Amino acid sequence: MSDSFGVKKLKFHERMIAWLIHGLLRIWWSTLRICPGKNFKRLCRTEQNYIFALWHQNIFIASILYHRFRKPHPMRAMISASKDGGWLSELFRLVNIGAIRGSSHRGALGAYYHSVKALRNGDDVTITPDGPRGPKFQCKPGVLRIAMEENIPILAIRVCYGHAHSLGTWDRFKLPLPFSKVCIAATAISKETLSRVATEDGRIRLLKNVLSTIDTFRRE
Repeated sequence: MSDSFGVKKLKFHERMIAWLIHGLLRIWWSTLRICPGKNFKRLCRTEQNYIFALWHQNIFIASILYHRFRKPHPMRAMISASKDGGWLSELFRLVNIGAIRGSSHRGALGAYYHSVKALRNGDDVTITPDGPRGPKFQCKPGVLRIAMEENIPILAIRVCYGHAHSLGTWDRFKLPLPFSKVCIAATAISKETLSRVATEDGRIRLLKNVLSTIDTFRRE
């Protein structure tokens, strides 16, 4: 099922399945040992709204970060207009994270408009710079353009798992094993920092380097 803009939505029985999956995920999430860095916790305590950026393979823990460290600050997530995105959108809805449906492949203009609207309203917006189809760890420029045009900092999230299983998907989607340690670190990238880089390609490299610096077991 899809709306007039081609955004795939779940049928009633699929929403019921998503509700059951959500219940199982809550049990799974409750077993994880989340170890946040000091800078991440400090940034989450501010009233400043952010563009949260993390690799697509780490989207599993996005709702945990929101509920443990950022709630009740409103958050929305940019999610693909595809059927897979419909499942993710429903799961996020069940944890009070709104969905912005669209991507660079489909519905890009609408996704951009609703992201800007949410940020101007003071909400956080979560974007996976390499999503929804990859290539893995290759940033698309959209998140950087929004950050510069709206003067909203990017909160680049780095994740390191003690024990995790990688799926055979394009992003090697990470599933932390129950009772695993999950370390989180973050760096805020301001418009001023981005403006000091002369080219868009340079800004893309900057964001990629920050997101790929996995030193979270050291803590911050």
